[in-house]
Amino acid sequence: MAEIAEVIGRDQALHLIGSLPQSGSRAWRVCFYVPKRLPAVDHQLVRILGWEDANKLVSAFAGMILQPSNCRFIVRAARNRRIREMAEEGCSVKEIAHGVDLSIDRVREILTNG
Repeated sequence: MAEIAEVIGRDQALHLIGSLPQSGSRAWRVCFYVPKRLPAVDHQLVRILGWEDANKLVSAFAGMILQPSNCRFIVRAARNRRIREMAEEGCSVKEIAHGVDLSIDRVREILTNG
């Protein structure tokens, strides 16, 4: 992820990775091919990033298959922060669990273990 972020910026790299489907049966893996030249017709990278950033990736990684982290740890950390904020605001564990789509037991575990 860091190498991609150096080329197109952190926000665009996260947007790209979040837009890619999982690769195969492993939910933690995303994978994509960067062509040597962008075709004149619409391409997945152009649809996701726009022409300019897609071209930056081609310049940096032409012909490579990239397997960046899926960055779920970032989403998980943000979710856990929100759970703690909701608890501090006085929401019940049941309300929090419903709001973040987790079980009550999982919310309790996050609140207990930080």
